[in-house]
Amino acid sequence: LNDTIDEKQKEIEDEEAEIEKTDNLLKERMVALYEIGETSYLDVLFNSENILDFLSNYSMIQQIVETDSALIDELEAKKEQLTKR
Repeated sequence: LNDTIDEKQKEIEDEEAEIEKTDNLLKERMVALYEIGETSYLDVLFNSENILDFLSNYSMIQQIVETDSALIDELEAKKEQLTKR
């Protein structure tokens, strides 16, 4: 019984460490976004030299936004999973 409890405690600690790691990464991203400012995305797009450059920049921005969204979803899922234990 003690081994099972110890295993569960280790799993919880590992999950908490993963949550903290993801949370810290999101905090760093939010600070970076704040420092850059929202208009920087528009600046990148409007400063494109041609349509190909514009499309490339748009794709890059879209990937950044999707990655941030995925991190948020991952963090929420991990927290929910931990509270179910």
